[in-house]
Amino acid sequence: MKRALILALSAGILASACTTSRPSVTPDLPVENVELDPTLIRADVTDGQITGSTVVDSTTVNREAIRAYKKRRYDEAIAKYAILIESFPDSQYYLPALYNSGLAYEQLGRWKDALPLYERLVQEQPGDDSATDALYRMANCYGQLEEHEEVRKTVKRILGRTGLSNYDLIEAHTRLGDALYGLGRLSAAEDAYTDALKINQRARPDEVVPEDSHFVVAAQYGISRVYHDLFRALKFQLPVERMEKDMEDKISLFMRAQTAYIRTMRKGNAHWATAAGYHIGLMYEEMYRDLLAAETPDLNDEESQLYFEELRAQIRPLMERALQIYEKNITLSERYNVDNDYTRKTQESLERLKRYISDDKLQASDEERIRSGKTIEFIGTSDAAPDDRAAPAGGEEDPADAKGGS
Repeated sequence: MKRALILALSAGILASACTTSRPSVTPDLPVENVELDPTLIRADVTDGQITGSTVVDSTTVNREAIRAYKKRRYDEAIAKYAILIESFPDSQYYLPALYNSGLAYEQLGRWKDALPLYERLVQEQPGDDSATDALYRMANCYGQLEEHEEVRKTVKRILGRTGLSNYDLIEAHTRLGDALYGLGRLSAAEDAYTDALKINQRARPDEVVPEDSHFVVAAQYGISRVYHDLFRALKFQLPVERMEKDMEDKISLFMRAQTAYIRTMRKGNAHWATAAGYHIGLMYEEMYRDLLAAETPDLNDEESQLYFEELRAQIRPLMERALQIYEKNITLSERYNVDNDYTRKTQESLERLKRYISDDKLQASDEERIRSGKTIEFIGTSDAAPDDRAAPAGGEEDPADAKGGS
């Protein structure tokens, strides 16, 4: 059975038909204008013959779309919103349909499909508040696609708009920091994250965003990651004079990153607290690894064996400290009932580190890899580093109401 559009009746046409007819009984009775929802009549066609018809109104379609979205039937919701977008462009549901259809695509992880809907809303209603919301959603989609330059450009569009709330500004600067971080512009990223925190610190009491809010904590976490990356990039190299300077700088960066991570944990957001706890433990592992991989003068086999035995004994406390931090992070996650990427990474690191500390063969294997010029991502394993910029899944966003709000 094929369905084809054959007629669309607007509320204006129906209202006009009522107001132009002359009353025949009570001429002094005021004429009442009746506002009706736009209506669509679909013909049911089989083998070229009309077999019936279906009347569809925008209110019913919108209600069905919202119901489908809330029941997580996102493909169905998208199909319903498409009817509103294409067949009822003058209805009150048009802007919400663009926005909500984008949200449904996001829930399906179809970021590229969501983008043109948000952009269409911005282009058609640039002065509407929903256009600002759509730009934020675009920034999120580009971020999910790791198109960091597009995130940066989108945030610049947002910051050029008026009427932004304190929360809006904090989110914008935090997303800008994430984009710059992704582009490798660490200094600029730190500035953006710092701006986000300063906005909240300088806000009037009635505009302050809670310290445990996602984007406030994410900004503090971002600063932590900047210093962590700078710490990670610094390696110990000969001559001895340079190595001494490297050690001084690396310890300084370690302390700054750790302090920033601790501030992240103290903001009271369980997700970011476990992320910060995991990375503090990881930094102790990385310090151990980098010391183990420090450049050395040419040594024969006997000298090399003695060197690594002595070095391993001196830096073992770093491993023990990492182990303690991972254990505390597991306890923290259990206390807050958190199960995310970082709690899983913490558990994996804890188990790996326990095996490494108790297994001399694993330690000797790492030393041999270093002597042969190989790099080590994680001690005790050759696996690549995990993606530690993953954002929290968060709750599902409700579809917008008839006014286009989020």
